[in-house]
This record gives sequence, C-alpha cells and structure tokens, in this order.
Amino acid sequence: MPIESGLRPLLAQMAATASVDEVAAAALSYGQTRYQANTPASQLVEFEHGPATYLFDLGSQTRAERTAAVVARPTTPDGPRDADYQRGFPTRTEWHGRALDRGHFVAFSGGGLFGPNLFDQDRALNRGWSAAGKRYRALENRAVRATAAVLVVLPQYTDDSDFPAFLDMAVIDGPDVEAARFRNRYDLAPDRHELVLDVHLDGATNAQIGGLGEETAAIWIESELCGTIVALGDAEMPRAMGRQDLDVLAIVDDTLVAFEVKTRFHSRYAGRTTRTGDLYRPRLRRASGLVGHRQGSQSYVARRLSDYVDTDDEDYLGVEVRVIGVDLVCFLIQQFRVDDGGRRMTPVAPPASCRKRSRSGR
Repeated sequence: MPIESGLRPLLAQMAATASVDEVAAAALSYGQTRYQANTPASQLVEFEHGPATYLFDLGSQTRAERTAAVVARPTTPDGPRDADYQRGFPTRTEWHGRALDRGHFVAFSGGGLFGPNLFDQDRALNRGWSAAGKRYRALENRAVRATAAVLVVLPQYTDDSDFPAFLDMAVIDGPDVEAARFRNRYDLAPDRHELVLDVHLDGATNAQIGGLGEETAAIWIESELCGTIVALGDAEMPRAMGRQDLDVLAIVDDTLVAFEVKTRFHSRYAGRTTRTGDLYRPRLRRASGLVGHRQGSQSYVARRLSDYVDTDDEDYLGVEVRVIGVDLVCFLIQQFRVDDGGRRMTPVAPPASCRKRSRSGR
C-alpha cells in the first residue's frame, strides 16, 4: 500500500539539500497539519521523549489521548528494557481475531521509550510474521542501523480511539528516502484501490496462509473432484499434544483419500512454474518420531487415521495419499500422487485456477 501522497515528495525534495534538523522540522510540521485537518478539535502538545519529538493529542470527552506524529533520530538505548513497565501498560490483546502487541513507534533498539511511544500494534506486523511485517521490520531496522537517520511515523486514525488504523513510516538516510504505509487494523474495509484478498494475504502469517490454502483445497475437492469432505485441518481434526494432523480427509470416487496441502505465498517459489507448466513439487517434511518416514508416507498417515479407520486391522492395506499444492501468488492449484514413503510425487493433472475458492469468498 503506497504511503499518503504528500509526505514522500516533501521528504525526497528536502533530503537532497536540507540539513537533518530542517528535514525533521518539516516532517513534524507536515504531521501536525495533516492530523489537524483530520481532527479539527485536537489539542496538540509537542515534547521530547528519548530520541524523539512527539505531537500528542490531549483528547476530549469523546476522543482518546493519542500520539499524532513522531519524528526521531534513532540511537543506542541508554539501558535495558523496562519489561515490568511494558508488561503493565494497558493494551488490547486482540482485535477481530488478530493478536496485538504493545508496539513501539520508535523501536527500543533505536532508543524508543514508553508512554506516548507505545500503541496497540498488529502482532504479525510488529514481529515480521507477515509479508507486510517483513517490510515493516526491514524499514525499522534501516532506521536503527543508519548512523544519522531521521525516522518519521505518522499514525492514521479512522475513529476517536487511540488505535491507529495505518502507520505512515519514512526513513531519511542522507539523500535517500524510503517510505511506506502499513495497515494496523483489519476490521476496516479496503479502500477503493485495494482488493480484499490482497489485504488479507499481505497481513497473513504462515499459519493463516496455510489455513486459507486448506480451505481453498477443500472447496476445489468438492467442486472439481466431486469429493465429500470428512475432516478439514485443525477445524475438525484437532492437534493431540502438538502433533500435526492431516490437512484434508475426503471421499473421492468412493475411495478414502488423505490430502496433504502445501500453500505457497512467501516462498521464493511462489508465483513460479516449471518449464512443463507445473507447480514446483511441494516439500514434505520428515515426520517426527518416525525414522525414515515423511509427511504423506503410509506410516505417517496411518497414525492420524485412527479416529476414522481401524489401522490395526489385518485387512487395512493403507490409504490413498495425495498432495495438493496451492499457490496464492499465481492462484494455481495442482494435485500430486505420492508414493508410500512420502518421497516421490507425480502430477495428476496440470495446474488449475483457484481464484474465488475459499469458503469466506476471499
């Protein structure tokens, strides 16, 4: 998502000729103007706190106190993190199903302190667990590691709470300017320039990407293979003592089939196909506790079918196992047969489109 259009050209123009002090002052002035345009009744105060200058809104009876703008020169922290203070700082723990952290406008590693520097931050963004989070952490790290950088953070609020919907963030390092906007709340509808799926994928963790892939595979099995879903991932096959269960169990052509689903989005192979037009073969991990066996092997699957099939019965000869690859960059899905040892995979058919194949409609 591009940063708000006014800040980037302002900083880029100044960075080439102005001093660090002039750039910082201009960024703070811009933040004040923008905030007051969106919140006309604001009561802003300006103060220094650690390596940063803050514009802070004192709030009103209907509007929470909140940080309006931050301009900092990151530096080495003066001492260890005050974990007790941070732990006791009041915060939301989750919002619309997404976990939150006590985020810092200026990272502790850049000398950021507490109080006005703390805010409710989407955990995947804060910890670099999503695609957006990786970009956020890279920009934050650039600000911390530079010798004389200016960090600008402009929270954008869409209501009267102290919970930012977006963070406009810029790092000025000499003549170079890098800036981006990051979504911090996912309960808000995408704007007219965004697609719902793109928003959710950009903010999704690996586990959430995997869940969306399983959901997509299940719909594809029902609609394209005319299969009947028996169980779907963690929703209906709960983990036992941390054990990874089968992703999808389905009846296809009167045969019980165990499906392992491998979803790509962050991987370097995401969005790529082989010279033959296939998806790259998914990687099956070694199964813990089963020496020499992998995901997709008969030994691996048998241990996870006990609630559905009597695998100790002498008539049990194994179950058909297939792997489904889901690529959420090029939106392709492909089915592979896997041998009894979980080592070899062969495509069943060419890849097919998997757009609009989730139960949520995303």
